[in-house]
Amino acid sequence: MSAVSCGFCSGFKGQAQLDRQPLHRANLFQPASPPECRRSCQTLGLAMKHFIAIFFLLVPPPSALAGSCPAAPVEIEKAIRQHIVTLRAVEYCAARTVKNEGGITVAIYTAEGACASLSSQAKPGTCSNNWVRYMIALSSQPVTAPVEVGGKGGLNDTRVKISEGIIEVNGLSPGPNDPLCCPSVPETKRFKLSPSGLGQVRP
Repeated sequence: MSAVSCGFCSGFKGQAQLDRQPLHRANLFQPASPPECRRSCQTLGLAMKHFIAIFFLLVPPPSALAGSCPAAPVEIEKAIRQHIVTLRAVEYCAARTVKNEGGITVAIYTAEGACASLSSQAKPGTCSNNWVRYMIALSSQPVTAPVEVGGKGGLNDTRVKISEGIIEVNGLSPGPNDPLCCPSVPETKRFKLSPSGLGQVRP
């Protein structure tokens, strides 16, 4: 038992001793005897151990809450990690989308709470409640640079289609009267994969 813990315990009389004398005569700050201190500290320590054990049984780790990242080729995994580190953000793995079609693999991932432009001291991923969706692609060429496809207040993608080098991202965007949580306006963005990377195809 640490000196600090025993010091705390010995700062109070035992309840039994207090109950045997009138309230106006009870001196709450009279040190308790060493055996009484030890018993109090042992009881407190045992209760804390039980609490901690129950806490870890009932509360899942953050990784379980966020979900596991869907598997992607090694090159894409490395590119996502590097981008997340550069942004000083965290990835919400459960929202990652990986699509492979016609020799092209596309990954759309979420960067949350980026700190790179806000704070150099804060823990990555804690600088805001903002989130952004980025896309990268892998074909016979190296992984493309990330392009932004949506995020909070923008496109919430729900489907990805790849055809003849065109990547079509479908989803919903907030309408004039929609809250940020509940977009309702269908939107489609198209990107063309070329030797120079991903470029958005404007209507």
